[in-house]
Amino acid sequence: FVFPVLVLDMYKKMYEQKRFGDACAYMEQLLYAFQKTGKIVSALKEVRGIFGEGQIRLCVEEAIAHMEYGHPVGEQGVLREGLQKIERYYACDKLATVHELLLNAEEYGGDVEASVTLVLEDIERFKKRGYQLQAEKRKSHTDNVISIVVAVLLCAAALYLLNEMQETMKAEGKTELSGADAFKLYDTYGFPIDLT
Repeated sequence: FVFPVLVLDMYKKMYEQKRFGDACAYMEQLLYAFQKTGKIVSALKEVRGIFGEGQIRLCVEEAIAHMEYGHPVGEQGVLREGLQKIERYYACDKLATVHELLLNAEEYGGDVEASVTLVLEDIERFKKRGYQLQAEKRKSHTDNVISIVVAVLLCAAALYLLNEMQETMKAEGKTELSGADAFKLYDTYGFPIDLT
């Protein structure tokens, strides 16, 4: 029962890390592409070409299709709605910030070099913090698993030893565990004296 849960948990963590990496790579590549083209749709098409098959590419293609062929659902316009499709899948506030910067830059124009540079630096710090947090979670998880395994082994050893002591007591005709044996169980294996 425990092993399948651990394997599923491992795959879940790998999936989360992949999504995080995809979202960070998407933001960086989108900003670099926007610096070159100055247009969101052109930047998205360039980003689409960078990513191979996978969910990020599907999200980008869906956004592009909505921007080129879709009709605005609300008053936000097709560009914002297309970008929100990606935001909904990745649920990352940083992604929404990047999109907002690009929407404003395309709508109002002007020099966005300094802003893009600042956002790229912020994304780099965001990635470092994210990967550091994931590493800490993995270490904590590993420590917990090791602690549980050690506790189970200690309990099994203590119960085995207690069973051996019972057999010895029966062979000697005793009905009570000696103080030395009870202390050995407590001192070596942490077996509570009250239970002996």
